[in-house]
Amino acid sequence: TEIDESVLRAAAELWASLALAPEAGAKVYAEMSVNGPKKYYDVEGALTPAAAYRHLVGNKTIAARMGRRDGTTRLALWDADNDLDWKKLEDAAKLLAAAGYAMQVEPSPARGGHIGTVISEWVEARAVYQDMCRIAPALAEFQEYWCAPGVGSNNKVRLLGGFYRHQGVNQ
Repeated sequence: TEIDESVLRAAAELWASLALAPEAGAKVYAEMSVNGPKKYYDVEGALTPAAAYRHLVGNKTIAARMGRRDGTTRLALWDADNDLDWKKLEDAAKLLAAAGYAMQVEPSPARGGHIGTVISEWVEARAVYQDMCRIAPALAEFQEYWCAPGVGSNNKVRLLGGFYRHQGVNQ
């Protein structure tokens, strides 16, 4: 299915706007290695719309820190690395969708996957986390959750909506 170029460009702008702004010299996003020994390699500077676009069209797989330093976010995302946890996330996504969250469900090629939502405006990260865990209590069990600095994991997260390119896997 072809995606309109203007939609891809708008999505790339959105991802760049959601990424944590870098402090001087900070490495706030990373590109997945296709063949190297490390899964991701840090890239210095801010996530740009051009880099996010490369992610969306499948040229690179990008990960970034998301949210703002003031504890607000427009993104909530969970990750599962095994089949049992993936089932819990799929079930949680159904509950959240029924409650009005627009959930994206993305299985990873090898195992597990991500569920996430982009929120229409900047909100308190802790409040959205608590609301989502109230609706789907199993989410509170997960250590790999991204929202904003100080809320959830502080590491970079693979952006939704792109291809997964790593050591022979292109999905």
